[in-house]
Amino acid sequence: MAIVSFSFSFSATAVVMHICATPCTEQSSSAAHHMDTDFLFRITLTSLQSFTRPHPNYASTTQISTKSNHFQQRSASCQVKTELQEWRASPSQKPLHSAVDLGTVKHEIDVWADASSYGIGILIDDHFLAWKYCLKWNGWGKDGYDIGWAETIGLELAIRCLVASNLSDANFLVHNDNAGAIEAVKKGLSRNIRSNESITRMNSLLPSNPPIKFVHVKSETNKADPISRGNFMGYKSSPLTIELPESLSGIITRVDSQNPV
Repeated sequence: MAIVSFSFSFSATAVVMHICATPCTEQSSSAAHHMDTDFLFRITLTSLQSFTRPHPNYASTTQISTKSNHFQQRSASCQVKTELQEWRASPSQKPLHSAVDLGTVKHEIDVWADASSYGIGILIDDHFLAWKYCLKWNGWGKDGYDIGWAETIGLELAIRCLVASNLSDANFLVHNDNAGAIEAVKKGLSRNIRSNESITRMNSLLPSNPPIKFVHVKSETNKADPISRGNFMGYKSSPLTIELPESLSGIITRVDSQNPV
């Protein structure tokens, strides 16, 4: 939060409003550090309604026009002077202070997700999570269980990891190398019925405006790619406990460095 203060100055040609934002923290209501956010903008007298109307005492040859002398001195009407007095008096009648939420500067956390025909890998905060397909499951390539579905499940598992981590005051960048899966999650719709089931579950896990951004990367730069293939690259196993939905419990199973894919 911040306290925004307004002050005014006047000249013959403009009304100038000065704005100064002073941040407030929970520890101190009057922060010693002032933000360098002095904004100036001018409201010219020609924008005032009364000044744009012709003065009744002016002859047509003396009104502002393309034929008039722009350097000729002119006097303001009584209504313009009245409006200026109102502008001058307004700041002194009531303090112009307003609390503005400038937001908390959030740090970014990178999350990597990938899937392969072997399994699914997640990397978050230099800790990995991996799942492999159950030996008894033979649905790969059938009834919508394809690589597009697996990549969507990878994004779902990444979301479940973030929910389980209880991290706050952060923006999450979820990296994945499947553009189709990312676009489907963003749109909330996929042509694959199995992917749609995953997207529906993701929507139920997240608030209306989650601090999550999906980022498409090339396969060779996806840090989760080797993890999805059983190569954990020396990363530590994540201590997070992820609860799988019932529809996935018989399809994938959690693995770690002692029990590789």
